[in-house]
Amino acid sequence: MNSKGKDILTDELSAALREQLPKDVHKVISIIEEMGFNLILVGGAVRDFLRVGQLPHDLDFELRHEVKYTPQEWAVRVKSLGLKLSESSHFKVEYLNFSILRITFEKSLWEVELAPARLESFDDQRS
Repeated sequence: MNSKGKDILTDELSAALREQLPKDVHKVISIIEEMGFNLILVGGAVRDFLRVGQLPHDLDFELRHEVKYTPQEWAVRVKSLGLKLSESSHFKVEYLNFSILRITFEKSLWEVELAPARLESFDDQRS
């Protein structure tokens, strides 16, 4: 498939995904992007969307920022993001370990979790 074909497929998938998101989730995404963060949808939502074309109501996003921060600076930025989200509307923001934010909505079953990128490593179990 040529690069133009890839762009068309990506655009169609993006549009189909966006159509399933409620207004509150769109607003959360907008606020996050205004603060310079980038989001990548990860986990079971990606699998479900690709398998059956439907998003579950719990979305996990990897949270990144345009600027590289120290762990301490990152924690401050994430706290600021959480405050902005909780002040801006009827979002309930929980601060979890490892700079993870969980956002729930007053009148909705949707839940959004924002986590920084992480590197997982496993000990080689072979003898």
